[in-house]
Amino acid sequence: MSKKFKNQNEILKYIVEEYVSSSKPVGSVFLIQKYNLSISSATVRNVMASLEKEGMIEKSHTSSGRIPTSKGYKYYTKYLTSSTEDKLSIKIKDIFAQRRNSIDNIIDEAVSIISEASKMTVITSQINKEERLMSINFTPITNHDAIIVLITSGGIVDSKELKLSAKKLNINDLKIAIRIFQERLYNVKLIEIASSIETLKPILKENIKNYEELIEAFVNNIFNNYKNRSNNKVFGKSHLIKSDDIQRDELANIIELIEKQSIWESINEKNYLEENLKLEILPSNTSIISKRLSFNGETKDVSVIGPSRMNYAKAKNILNIIEKYTKEIISSKIDVRKEQEEEEEYE
Repeated sequence: MSKKFKNQNEILKYIVEEYVSSSKPVGSVFLIQKYNLSISSATVRNVMASLEKEGMIEKSHTSSGRIPTSKGYKYYTKYLTSSTEDKLSIKIKDIFAQRRNSIDNIIDEAVSIISEASKMTVITSQINKEERLMSINFTPITNHDAIIVLITSGGIVDSKELKLSAKKLNINDLKIAIRIFQERLYNVKLIEIASSIETLKPILKENIKNYEELIEAFVNNIFNNYKNRSNNKVFGKSHLIKSDDIQRDELANIIELIEKQSIWESINEKNYLEENLKLEILPSNTSIISKRLSFNGETKDVSVIGPSRMNYAKAKNILNIIEKYTKEIISSKIDVRKEQEEEEEYE
């Protein structure tokens, strides 16, 4: 018996899921045969043409089939996926039910198992608002280039190349600036460094002719990196590295992001799918879907990263399950605390 056709969402759902599964462009005849649709090939092609006009799918360069666009992936993830309780979900539920560790450790344990079972790269991120700058120094490369080295209160040693405007700045200017930064920014919180530079403008102006250009170079290339700096734990990084879909020349930047930066904060506000769920598809054929969890007055982000052809339904389901059981364990602890308070009051 043929399957009754509902609407173009159905065709989009099939195209996304087939392409994610096979990486092959999807054609009208294939959809009719695979899903036993009760419509003609011409009708399916008309639906595809409408989806293409809306920017949900596009023609493949290698065949007459269609593949999803970034817009199509986002629409699918937001509207066409549903939560399911599979074996992995049950395993995660068991981890949360044991409650032998802190919530942070329980989430990390669950994420580790999820990554191994799903073959996905999953990251937990937590911004350390108290980490401070302990030292800043530099090593000259040329008269206009240098390596800036920072040491933090957490023992992290960070280095980044800084290129100065050859016409306006040189190593002597940099040497003066580093001395001022070392004196004035010592023990300042990393997340506050970029804004703290504003207070140093008068003293920099006295010592460096083109101080504004120097401030801009430091803020944009060095200090802004710490606004979103977080403690990240990456599970299943090899899955990301081995992916053939992700552009190799962008891989180093992606690794830098998932190891050191707040993934949630790196995703633009316009990419919200829900109140605490974001999805961004990068030009490097990389997709990031991230969920923000709040508990005990803190926030912890859990993110899945992979090729743009990732299994969005599975990724979203994983994040929703973690959120669900995190809320349940917090709620149960609140209930226990209330019972204890009531017992104490009764006594």
